[in-house]
Amino acid sequence: MINESSAQSSVSAGSRGWSVTVSSDFTYEVGSADGDVRCTVTTDLTIDAGHDGKRFQMSSFRAVGVRENVSSQVHFRDQDGSYRRIGWLIPAVALASREHDKSENEHFLKYAHQVVRWFLANLTIDAIEKAQEETGFGTPIPLSRLLPDDVAFLALSEETYAEILDFDPDRNLLALTARGLIREDFANQLGPLVRPADVDGETIRIQAVSADIDNNELLIRLLATASSVSADPIVRFFYAYQLIEFLLEDVLVNQLSHVKSQLISALQDANASPSDIREANQAVQEELSEKKRLDLLVGSYVGGAGLPSGGRVYTACESLLVALGKPPKKGIQSAYAVRNLVFHSARSLDVGEIPLLEAVADAFVTFLPELLSAYKRPTN
Repeated sequence: MINESSAQSSVSAGSRGWSVTVSSDFTYEVGSADGDVRCTVTTDLTIDAGHDGKRFQMSSFRAVGVRENVSSQVHFRDQDGSYRRIGWLIPAVALASREHDKSENEHFLKYAHQVVRWFLANLTIDAIEKAQEETGFGTPIPLSRLLPDDVAFLALSEETYAEILDFDPDRNLLALTARGLIREDFANQLGPLVRPADVDGETIRIQAVSADIDNNELLIRLLATASSVSADPIVRFFYAYQLIEFLLEDVLVNQLSHVKSQLISALQDANASPSDIREANQAVQEELSEKKRLDLLVGSYVGGAGLPSGGRVYTACESLLVALGKPPKKGIQSAYAVRNLVFHSARSLDVGEIPLLEAVADAFVTFLPELLSAYKRPTN
């Protein structure tokens, strides 16, 4: 089916050299640039060519257990705090099925058509030949035969995100990683993903990683490991907390520039006694301690932003500490107490306490994209 008369619209063949056109009988024709048709592909979805001529950035994500009925609009938080739709996340299985509630949504169908064109343009010859063997050479191939399992596609409108100041797609996808949507190039390096993707069909909101943070690839790897690679909550918490340690290192470097003058002043003071120098040195050490830097991180470095998921982290940490009979801690210090427990005495956890640590790991994974977005070095 097609609801636009522009049946001959085509998309660049991409890296594989295929061109993709929509024929008059409502099928996709995949062929070489000179028009030699390699195969015909059918789909049950209505083909809506309303976005032909527009430009999109396409990406594929590994998404364990993703279902056909969880296609989601993707909204990006602009600098003024408002959100705008910039694209869709579409499970591969949704592209060949009418058995989901987005199958009649005109916005979904426009994006789905563009994703299918991009996907077909980048097929390998092996994938085409395998499908032809299964269906019979010369027989149209159902799109469902070509689509991979446990994969979702992200289609971002370049027209829309071009209007957003300093939008960088590579720095804005950590919220997807936290949901267990791992970009294919990273997933191929990380190994099997064991945890199901957390996608329910509701709007997905994403935000940019702070411009004060470098090494975006490391952030994705750590968060992907915490969200998807391991089912062990101890391992998941360990990798999630590495992102906190990553930020604390930056806090340390930044704070050093502020406190070193205090120590230099004490050393250069001709009237300073050994006791004065010792006190100045002790003050610097206290200022740079991990506990102090944690307080600075959630206070000064995120501007007291009141991050929505922060409360969930602290509640989960406090619940675990209470269950273990440990002294209660408040706020970020409860996370530090759990960190010490996991890093130094994880063997003391009983089987009944593992779900509580699982809740801590889940809360951290959700919290980290917010924290990494809000992070900003103080200017004074």
